[in-house]
Parts: sequence; structure tokens; C-alpha cells
Amino acid sequence: MPVCLKAGGMTTSHLFWGVMLLLKVGEVTLSTELDICRSYRNLSDPWRNYAFSSDSFPGYPKSDSSLAAGWYRFTGVGGNVLTQTCSYKSTLSLGGSRKSLCLCEGHSYPRVGEGVKAMSLCNRACSTPHCSLSINVTACTGGFYLYQLFPTDGVFVTDHSSCEASSCGENAMCDSVGCVCRPGFGIPSKFLPTGDSYGCQVVASACPQPCEANARCQYIRDQFKCACEPGFRESGSGSFTCTDADECVESPGICGRDGLALCINTPGGFHCECPSGYIPTPDLDWRTNITVCKELNLYIPREKGKAKGVDHLLGMIENMTSDGLPVKTVTLLLDRLADDDHSRPVLHRNSVLDSMKKLVSQLVTGPLAWRNANFTSNPTEVQILSVEPNDDLKGPSVLRTSGVSMDINLLGVAKNNDGMATVVFMAYSHMVNVLDASFFRTRRNTTKTMMSRVVSATLLGTVNTTLPSPVQFTFEHITASEHRGKPSCVYWNVSAWIEDGCHVSETNPTHTVCSCDHLSTFALIMQTVDTFLSDPILDILNTILVLIGLVFLTLAVMTFALCRWNPRVSNVSRLNLCVCLLLAHPLFLLTQSFLHLIWPHEVLCKLLAGVLHFLFLCCFVWMSIEAVLLFLSVRKLKQVKPSEGVGPHCAALYLIGYGVPLFIVAVSAGVMPEGYGSLQCWLSTKAGFIWSFLGPVAFILTGNIVLFFIILLTLFFTLRGAQSAGSKVKYTRILAIKLLFQFFFLGCPWVLGFFVRSGPAVEVLFVMLNSQQGTFIFLVHCALNNEVRLQYRSWLQGFLRHRESSAFTSSTTVSPTSKDGQASGVQDTPI
Repeated sequence: MPVCLKAGGMTTSHLFWGVMLLLKVGEVTLSTELDICRSYRNLSDPWRNYAFSSDSFPGYPKSDSSLAAGWYRFTGVGGNVLTQTCSYKSTLSLGGSRKSLCLCEGHSYPRVGEGVKAMSLCNRACSTPHCSLSINVTACTGGFYLYQLFPTDGVFVTDHSSCEASSCGENAMCDSVGCVCRPGFGIPSKFLPTGDSYGCQVVASACPQPCEANARCQYIRDQFKCACEPGFRESGSGSFTCTDADECVESPGICGRDGLALCINTPGGFHCECPSGYIPTPDLDWRTNITVCKELNLYIPREKGKAKGVDHLLGMIENMTSDGLPVKTVTLLLDRLADDDHSRPVLHRNSVLDSMKKLVSQLVTGPLAWRNANFTSNPTEVQILSVEPNDDLKGPSVLRTSGVSMDINLLGVAKNNDGMATVVFMAYSHMVNVLDASFFRTRRNTTKTMMSRVVSATLLGTVNTTLPSPVQFTFEHITASEHRGKPSCVYWNVSAWIEDGCHVSETNPTHTVCSCDHLSTFALIMQTVDTFLSDPILDILNTILVLIGLVFLTLAVMTFALCRWNPRVSNVSRLNLCVCLLLAHPLFLLTQSFLHLIWPHEVLCKLLAGVLHFLFLCCFVWMSIEAVLLFLSVRKLKQVKPSEGVGPHCAALYLIGYGVPLFIVAVSAGVMPEGYGSLQCWLSTKAGFIWSFLGPVAFILTGNIVLFFIILLTLFFTLRGAQSAGSKVKYTRILAIKLLFQFFFLGCPWVLGFFVRSGPAVEVLFVMLNSQQGTFIFLVHCALNNEVRLQYRSWLQGFLRHRESSAFTSSTTVSPTSKDGQASGVQDTPI
């Protein structure tokens, strides 16, 4: 049996397992450290250094919101550790951010082998209340630390654990606050340090005295002194002055020795260009001792085909990196690009457009940059306008080309870009056929026509391209707008014309003003539909027939509302049917007559389509109600007395007659709102939406056919049985026949609507039958009804008696009577 030794109350067994546990923990910790130290990412941004406090650079404030969570090592001139001195300049923007994250003071870093340690983070000032966050830190073999960083709207600010002379990069040094520029140097305003340098440059005040024009303070041979700018030479006189160096004279072959290139001296430099008809080759970028001038027609012969020549030029323009091309070269290349095969794919056409804009942009860069100028080539008109800090401009700037003008608040753009901005406005004469209206795709299947020239507007030399106010384009129509349609302001988006961000501000037959919230390539496209170009004779016939039908509908409504009817007759369904037709027919006529004015207003067009949908459904529902009432009357023919009423209450009839159509329209609009407002301001045929009308109509027509078949059978057997009053059976039979004719006359003509495009004969028949629905109702239910005729006769007699009475009263008032009954020779006639 083993003997256990005790040491301070602990057995040797306990001591053994305790040691083993410590060794195991140490093994796990060391394994974790090794895994972390083998896989990490580096961050080497100079602006993270806590001494960098600028808030004027582009993109301020910086943030680590896009930083992926993981282990990171800090390297480079910005520092190699998270700083623990956040309290320094805590009110400033440390590390280029408003929210600087640093380690809290008083915490010690872990040592190699101690594993991962949680250390407190502070935000801005390093006081205790701010140390609420924590970050994991570990030390790796090799003397560096890793940090488990996470995305944040602030910035992790760095420092150097041991700052040496070379730690901060060129022209910078370490001091008690971090990396700063050496005396006489400074970080330029609005500059963000990147790479391995803080970008420290000589400041003008470092020189003993201010430098003259064309000179600047420089650090030369360990001293600050004024030196001439590149392209200038010391004059050699007693005082220090810098004069322009004429490189063209000093180096005669600087632009090539072929004798074709022209050398143009510019202040501080020179410019090489080819004579008219020639271009630089093999690239458009001018390279000394390499570039030669060649005639364009010989370098890229037209005989090789338009496509190959344009493709070659597109490649040269795409690879061009030089700043500035002379206007004659730009004009030559624009003319050649315009001589392209216009049937090529749309992406190729877009490349041609981009290349033309890039060529024109070369006019506002380089030593020969244009500020305010315009020029014209065969395919384009170009106008350039620039604003500089000292320019005195007020109000919007107006740029004009043939057929198009642009109003832009260029001064507002310049205020957001250090007082400087340049806009290039281009109008193309050939792009109407290149980027034609077929590339404008809309939900409505309309005919599209280009109504203006294609124009481009581009801002150059600006970082902030946001427009302070919308830009206005005034397009002159290519032809007077005889088409009755909708003008659309569109811009080119790689492969199609779209309307996003642009809308029509105002329009008339000759001009349209477009308002856009961005700059791009724009045009005006007119949308028209064939409906607008209908047959004028058919329009006149339709108008006359509808008016006739409306007159008889009005008479029918007055008759049903005012006549004293037999108690067993209910005119509720018939009256409401006529009212719905009286509303639907003129609304439909007005909509189609003024379709060219209504259709461009999509909301109004949808609203009218919905109202027409509701009214026509009401017509069919009330027609069905009348058939149901007749069916109920026939079914109770033997039991119900002539004075008794049949059928539901009037309130129920109104609920069904208007509630069912309203429910169908509401469901249709909720499921597919875009179904309303087709080219004719009616229901769309896409996705079967038209069946929201045809479906209920087909159901009603089918149900009516079944009802009428049952009614006729019931009447037949009733007449054979002869058990009911003969007059009632006869009246019901006549009413059934009338309603049967009404059903066919009101319902069946709608079937012709599917075939109106088959020919003019079908269209005329459709117009005649539908427009005379009111006439038919009046003839069947009023003119051919004996009770109504008697009522008409009574009204007529009453009207004549009233008229005679009025005439008698008038005559007796005008002529005083004498004793013998005569007055002025006129004898009174008694009534």
C-alpha cells in the first residue's frame, strides 16, 4: 500500500495533479497564442496616429464600420500599438474621426505566453466613466501585439511603442504627442496621409523671405530657400526672378524629329500637337521620342470598314491617360466616331458615346485647358463653362446649343468644391438615330418618337458632384408636336433610356422643359398610341349615336321615376340600370374623345378606368337583378295575388346592385393596381386582368340565359294549366319577352368588342348597338307599354290645358271688357 506524504495539509497526490493541471492549462494557452499569431491581418494607415487631428480632408470623418471582425496587427508610420494617451487633445478629432477608440490608461499589456487578455477601451477622453468597452489583446513571439477588432463607427487610434527617428516616415519625427512634421514642414490642408508617409511638405513661411512669382519655398541641401517652379529658370540678373523656359527653343526635337509635330510653349511647360488631319500614334498620349504624327485616313483607312476603324479608335481613347488634346484633334476624332455603323449592338453604341464625352473632357485639362469656349464639329456642338473662386457670377448659368439649352446652378456646385467647377454641355446631331426611341421601354406598349436632339452634360474637376438644385433642359421639338401623346424626359443608362430623376416641367407644341436631379445624357421622347389617330368619320358617328341614346335614356329615367305604375310592377332595377347607363356612356365618350389629354396623366387615367369598370358592372348586375325578380314573379305566379309584392326589399337590391360591383373593383385594384389605365384608359389585357370585367359579365350572361329558359318553361306550363289570372299571366309573358330582348340587346353587343379590330364594319356595328341601348330601353319599356302611353297622353292633355288656360288668362288681362261683352272688337270664348 503506498504511503502518502503530507506537505502543509496537501498530499503528494494532490500536488502531482495540481502541477499536471497547470502544465495542461499552459499548453492550451500556448497553443491558442500560436494559432492566433499565425493568422492575422495588418492595418498600416498613417491617419490612425493620434497626433493626426485634421477634420478638413475628403471623406471626414473616418470610421472602422466596414472593418471585418478578427485579429489585427498595426504596422507602418501610423504606429504599432493602440494608444493609451487618449486624454491628449481629447476635444479634437484624433485619428481623423470624431470618435477615437484607445486603450484606457493604467492597464498593462500581456506578455508572451499569458494568452489572450481583455483590456478596457475608452472613447475620446480617457476618464473612468468612458472605460465601458473591452478588447482582447495577445502578445506574439517577435515583439508585436495582436488586437481582436470589431466594426465600429469610430476609429482605433494608434501610437508607436518605441518611437525612433525613422518611425514616422519622410520629413516627420516623433515628439511627445506622436508623429509630427519636422520644423518648416506641414501636412497640406485637406490632405489625408496614406501609404508610408504623412505627406509633410515645405511650408511657405519656412523661407527667410517670401518667394517671388513662379517660385516656391523648398528644402535644398539642409536649408530652406526659394527655387523656381518646374518649367521656369532663374533670370540670371542681380535679383532672384523666375522666367518661363521655352522648351521648344531649348530642345528643338522635343516633339519628334519627323518635322510634322508642332511644339507650343506654355507658361511653365510646353505642348506637342499634330497638324490638321493627323493624330498622335501609336497612342494618343504624347511620349517623347516615341510618338509620331500620322494622317488619320492613312493610319486607319476607311476602306478597311467603318466597324474596324471605330473599334481601333475606341481602344486608343480608352487607353488614353494624357491631360489635354488640341481642339483640332478632338474634332477630327469626333467626326470619325460619328461615321459608325448605327446598327451595331447597344453596348457598342454606349462605348461610342462614352468615348466622345472623354474626348471633349480633354479640352478642359492640360496646359491648353479651355475655361469658357464653344466649338462645333460635324456631329457635335460643345459649350464649356468654368467657375473659379474670384468669378463674380449671380444666378443660374445658361448654356445653349442648337435646339437645346441648359440652366444649371454652377455657382452652387462651385461653392461645394472650393469655388471651382466646370461643366461641359454637348449636343449630338447623329445620336437621334444611334440611341433611338426603341431603347425606351415602358410598361405601356406605345409608339415612341424622338422629339429632340440628344445632349450630354458633365461636371469636371469636382469632387462633390451633387447638384444644389435640379438642372433644367429646354428642348426644341424636332418637329411641331402634332402627335397627341405624352412627352417623357429620359436619360441614357448604359443600354436604355429611363425616366428616373427626370420629369416634364412644362410643355407646348414646340418646346418642352425637363427638370433632372443629376447630369448624364438626355433626350425627349414622345409616347403616342394608335387610339389617338382614330377615324374622324367613325368618331362623329359615335358621338351622334351616343347623344341620341342619351336623350332616350334621359326620357326613360324620367318615365320610370315619375310615372304611376301598376302596384305589381317594380321599376327599381330598371331605373338604376338606366341611371348607370346614363353615367357610363357619356363618361366613356368623353374619355375616348379627350384621351390624348387624359392618357399622359396616369393617375387620372387609372381613376377613370376604375369608375367605368364599376359603372358597366353595375349595368350588368342590375340587368341580372331584373331577371331574378322576373324569375321570382313567375315562380309564385299561382300563389301570389296581383297586389302582392315579390322579391327582396329595395335596400337589399341596392346593396347587391352597387355592392357587388364595388367589391369586384376593390379586389381587382388591390390585387393588381397596375391593371387599370391601359392605352385606352380602360382595363389592361396583361396577366388576364381584363377578366375582372369579362368574368363577371360572362357569369351574369350565362345565369340570365338559364333564368330565361326556366321562365319560359314556367310560363308555358302555367298557360296550359290556366290556374292563374289570365291578365297576370299575359302581363308576365309580355314582360319576359321584353326582358329577353333587353338581355340580348344590352349584353350580346359586348361580344363584338373582341372583334372591333377585324374591320370597320364590325366596329360600326359595335358602336351602333352599344350607343342605342338607351333607345331600345325607351322603346320596349316606355313607348310600347300601354300604361306608359296612357300616362304620356295624360301629361300631354294636362300640358295643353295648362297652355290654353295661360293663354286665356293673358288675353283677359290685356283687353278690358265692356258692358255688352265686347272689348276692342275681340270676343271672349268660354272654356
